[in-house]
Amino acid sequence: MLVGAVDRLSIIPTQALDMRTRFMDKLQEQRYAHLPASLDFPGGAMDAAKGILRGIGFAVWGVVSALQNPRLMKDYTQFAKSMGVVLLALYSAAIVLLFFALPIVVFVPGLALQLLALIPYWAISITKSRSPVSTNLLFFDEVREVNPSLYRELKDASSATKGRAWVSGVKDDVHRSWHFTRYSLLLLAFSIVPVVGPIVSFFGQIVLVTNRLGWNLLSVYTQDCRKMNYRQQKDWMRTYRWLIFGFTLPFAVLTSVPFVGPLLMGLAEGASVHLVAHIVSRDPGHRTWRDHHKREKRADAQEEVIPALSASGLSARDGTTTRDTTALSRS
Repeated sequence: MLVGAVDRLSIIPTQALDMRTRFMDKLQEQRYAHLPASLDFPGGAMDAAKGILRGIGFAVWGVVSALQNPRLMKDYTQFAKSMGVVLLALYSAAIVLLFFALPIVVFVPGLALQLLALIPYWAISITKSRSPVSTNLLFFDEVREVNPSLYRELKDASSATKGRAWVSGVKDDVHRSWHFTRYSLLLLAFSIVPVVGPIVSFFGQIVLVTNRLGWNLLSVYTQDCRKMNYRQQKDWMRTYRWLIFGFTLPFAVLTSVPFVGPLLMGLAEGASVHLVAHIVSRDPGHRTWRDHHKREKRADAQEEVIPALSASGLSARDGTTTRDTTALSRS
């Protein structure tokens, strides 16, 4: 009986946490209720356009919220230092390349414009692989401010992720970005066309970077927390493609400004919290994962309680102590 009472008491904090989580989810839905109706599953051109506009709204709102977060602003210095080293190396390499390949640049003027669009993407990819703590910290700073229950949920899940070498992370990202590289080369070839070619190649590269940037910004949630593999991540990104495309579009344009623009990627990481919070509030896949994660935590807690009861002399079967059992056996 004593063990049963202990088990019932151990369930009370879990039930309270579940009630708080449901309350925060409801509050999160009301938080975004003033925005247009859900357009996460677009079926036509009009829905795609509205989804993009909706994503842009999340980007603007997210940046304003991130700028008002003192904890995020405090940790932004660490990100800026890590990002600045990578940017300095990439821009220096680009200047040297353009200087020695000046005849080629004259023949292919779109090359310089494409580099302006590509360098921020390469910089954030290398930074997230080289020092993921500095970028992930901005995400968790904002989610802690926006939704504390979601913060605890994602923080617990991400803490179980084993780190890997940043070199292998860059290799995996390059492997997954093969189609991105292929289309970039096609745009580079098209930039040979006089007048129109460089302009089309630049904006085409912006579109490609916008599409791929969502993978990097949301990898904290999809890879570190949800532990999605490449196929699952691809399906998830495709489900919310227009919403994510609209969110990353302003950042892809702003970061093409040399040196200063790419440093805004930290704000993009923090702003992505609002996009994630909106998606998880109505994503059935997240609810399934959350329930599974709670069951795992509950099982781990029970595994810790049973040895503690055994050490205190309690019998898990009938609630008697080992001292009582010994006395009965002697009698």
